[in-house]
Amino acid sequence: MPKPKKTHAIQNKKIKQLKARLRTAIKKIRKLKRRNLALQRIRPPPRTFKYRPRIIRILDVETVHRFSRRPLEIRLKSQPRPLTVNLQNPPPPRDISNTNFQIRLKSRPPPQITKPPELQEFHYFPYLPFEVRVPIWKLAIDAAPGRDVMLRVDPLERGNPNALEWAEMSSSTEIPALLHTCHLSRSLARHRWQLCMAAYDGDVGKVYVDAETDSIFFPCLITLWHWQGKGNEREVDRMAAGRRMFVSHNGAVRNCSHYETFPPGGVGWSARLDWIGRLEWGEGWHM
Repeated sequence: MPKPKKTHAIQNKKIKQLKARLRTAIKKIRKLKRRNLALQRIRPPPRTFKYRPRIIRILDVETVHRFSRRPLEIRLKSQPRPLTVNLQNPPPPRDISNTNFQIRLKSRPPPQITKPPELQEFHYFPYLPFEVRVPIWKLAIDAAPGRDVMLRVDPLERGNPNALEWAEMSSSTEIPALLHTCHLSRSLARHRWQLCMAAYDGDVGKVYVDAETDSIFFPCLITLWHWQGKGNEREVDRMAAGRRMFVSHNGAVRNCSHYETFPPGGVGWSARLDWIGRLEWGEGWHM
């Protein structure tokens, strides 16, 4: 029996269906393209380390899945030595499934309880009120003992030996610790220790001295002579009143305390030279 001929209406209907399917497929393709472009615009997060591929040989462990079934002593057992892998020369692989595990309970020594050292420094002193810190610093300053101040003379290169600026006087004795502990202790300690021993009138003192408790040692008699003649007169009189001045003369340390007084500041140079010339040195302590 011959097939019926397709009419023109049926053909047009099939063509419309195919066109509709084609349009749907085109829409899906465009949608997938847009999604692909959006994914390409997303940048991966920056790496914080440089990745260097290395070949590391991994050991095949066949008994790891049975680890939870083993006794607690084995699971808590520490390794006898740390496992280190040398990438340059790796050890040959070995099967650890046949390793004979031995239960070993290491006896740890009892913890040593040491007594903490006694507190010798009061770290909360800076937080005390100002009215409390000042009397404490004053007591520490008053309790400080006297010192032996060794003078050191650095002569200046002058063509005229009678020039006023003849030398600079300093000391090798350590500065009192209270002068460089803090700002408050320094300001209070400077009432006791003052910069003195200027080599000539108008020079700046470089030696901290307490005229009442410190002992001053001159290196030679000539230094004492120059200081008496060219130093500050008020400073010379104040130091002489303390009667704690010594001088090294002929290999011995002589004390000046048995002399009555230094000449007053108003006298002339001739009277000072006569007074120094009349000094009668007694017995001293040999160095």
